[in-house]
Amino acid sequence: MKKLLLTLFIATALFAACKEKQDPACPTVDAELVPAVVKDSLAARYPGVPVETWYKVDAVGYCAKVQQAPNTIFAHFGTDGSFKEEEIKDPSGKEVDGDDIQDENQNEDNSCECR
Repeated sequence: MKKLLLTLFIATALFAACKEKQDPACPTVDAELVPAVVKDSLAARYPGVPVETWYKVDAVGYCAKVQQAPNTIFAHFGTDGSFKEEEIKDPSGKEVDGDDIQDENQNEDNSCECR
């Protein structure tokens, strides 16, 4: 009986832990489905930098993951192509702000967050 209760407790704890880790990343989207106005806005802001991955950020816009050595940049755009914000992460995955100070509150999965 004790083994059964222990097994049930461990299974419940694992299930709860796995459920908490889900969500923050937005679904990826094929580049062909990203509006031209968003792609043009990205090209103007980051000329000649290819997009590694596009993400759909809820109904508010898109996020592009690009590499600008040595950092990874997540650039957020509205559906109308307006630039919203960027997240810059160093090679270790830590967020870097404008003053190159690392932020402790980083997105663990290293991708754009849905809000």
